Amino acid sequence: MKTAWVGLLAASGLEAFFLLVMAGYAPLYVVEHLHGSYLVASQSVAWPYLATFLGSNWWGAQSRRLGQSRLVLIGLGGYFGLGLVALLARTPWTLVAGLGLMTGLSSALAPAAMAAMTRAGGAMGHRLALRVRWQSVGWMVSGLSAGYLYGLGRYGWPLTLALAGTLALLLAAVLAAKRERGDGAPAEALPPDSPSTWRSFLPLLVVVVPVFLVTAGNEGFFASFALYLRLIRLPVAWVGWSAAISTALGAITVGWVGRFADRTSGRVVLGYVLAGYALMYGVMALSHSPIVAVLAFSLPLYPFLMVGSQRAAAERMAAHHHGATMGLVNGLAGLATAVGISIMGLGDTRFGPAFEPWGAAVLVLLALTTLALGAAWGRWRPRAGVA
Repeated sequence: MKTAWVGLLAASGLEAFFLLVMAGYAPLYVVEHLHGSYLVASQSVAWPYLATFLGSNWWGAQSRRLGQSRLVLIGLGGYFGLGLVALLARTPWTLVAGLGLMTGLSSALAPAAMAAMTRAGGAMGHRLALRVRWQSVGWMVSGLSAGYLYGLGRYGWPLTLALAGTLALLLAAVLAAKRERGDGAPAEALPPDSPSTWRSFLPLLVVVVPVFLVTAGNEGFFASFALYLRLIRLPVAWVGWSAAISTALGAITVGWVGRFADRTSGRVVLGYVLAGYALMYGVMALSHSPIVAVLAFSLPLYPFLMVGSQRAAAERMAAHHHGATMGLVNGLAGLATAVGISIMGLGDTRFGPAFEPWGAAVLVLLALTTLALGAAWGRWRPRAGVA
């Protein structure tokens, strides 16, 4: 396998490691070590997700001009910057602002990596599944180690991110040294008659709307999962353990899902995943059994959602739009997470943590309905030439 492909996969693993370590422990670090308020602590997650929404869309739109390999280097540089911010920030708002700014740079990585997996010839689903497998490794490592590293003291969390940022910088140096001639060069301009306005992306609505809804439900629930575990009298440690179990199972089985997506379509995979989420949250809403909750939330559905949604989006768009398409998909995932967290917070305030599986189930059912309506309108035929 070429160095560039291995580098992309390794970068995807680092990306996943950063996401879980930051979202899981930045708020706690703000409160316990920087002595910030709970409001500021929440912003340490909200600002990076907002930066992901804005940055991914902007970098995706620039992908044809800058080239994918340049975006990968920019993204890895952003992850190095995140490590520096975590290590050097001494006040809560300095940390929040720094995390938001550097996430704006690091968000260049995902659209470039996703577009690379969907634009080259061959089995698109297999490549997307391979990327998710490397991400699963990153999630597993962070899920199993981040809590321990955080507990080492004042500098445990910053040093964790700084070390990961150093690895990102070294990987960027290797990729820069190994770039093949012409790799990542700016793409040629679109012909005058090629559509490049927002109307070109209208076919994506039947993908991004259901994915937005299910992501809001799933990520909103996960962000409040500790509160729900308190309700059903389970140790909060199960937050990390269930994530580790889910990603481990996902890493083992996602290759089969990639091959299934290649035989059928991303839309078919997406439909099965949404049905699985609806069943999972429905069972959790109807039963407060701790065993049911742990088993349900350990199902490896999220990696399959990624493969299905990314391939379904690629099927709807011409190849020269894949960079912008994947920027939109990744950016909206960040926005959906912020929306989902807000919905769960409001629901918890009004009804208590028992609201969470019900709220997630409603959002997933809306996503499934939207997907079914899109299929009924006959708008799911993949474009010619999609692998």
